Amino acid sequence: MIVAIDGPAGSGKSSTARALANSTGFVYLDTGAMYRAVALRFLQLNVEATEENVGLVWENFSLDLSSSPEGMKVYMNGSDVSKEIRTPEVTAMSSRVSTLPEVRRRMVREQRRIASSREKDGSGVIVEGRDIGTVVFPFASVKIFLDASPEVRVNRRMIDFQKEGHEVDRLELERDLLERDKRDKTRDISPLKKAVDAIVIDTTHLSLEEQILCIESIIRERMN
Repeated sequence: MIVAIDGPAGSGKSSTARALANSTGFVYLDTGAMYRAVALRFLQLNVEATEENVGLVWENFSLDLSSSPEGMKVYMNGSDVSKEIRTPEVTAMSSRVSTLPEVRRRMVREQRRIASSREKDGSGVIVEGRDIGTVVFPFASVKIFLDASPEVRVNRRMIDFQKEGHEVDRLELERDLLERDKRDKTRDISPLKKAVDAIVIDTTHLSLEEQILCIESIIRERMN
């Protein structure tokens, strides 16, 4: 079974998917972290996020993932970059990189390969991102679209950055989040949108525990 969780930045996708994987025993696949790893490579090479530079980035690029109690570990070229990909600089670059058609094509292939291998092992897979239920896994057994008010989403991103030891300006973060929303929703390739058969959950006033219970009940219903 594949559970697809989509939604804008700060809607609670990652924290919900991690907790849900722990409670159900499913494998967690953080597609956003995969794009962040690509963004980190662009930054390391000091090249612009353009279609022309994708081939250059991929010349010396390998990506491996593994599950851990803290979430998904990301290895780029053999090195654990799970913390490095969470900086504000990588966040900003990731938003630009994810609009590149060739990057998205390569990432979709990789995401499908990883999920398929987990399913063959008999595992359920929880995948979160912005185009999972519409593009990557349009036939997922369960499709969830998480959303929340802009104010709450900004607060969550502030907390995420502070936990990682990064100080950010709230007004700047709010501006970046709204710009990212616009880019995600209007990009030509795989724009952020709700799948027609997705269940919408507004997390503005929900605790993490309440979100998990809600989605668990949906999974149980589909499994039965």
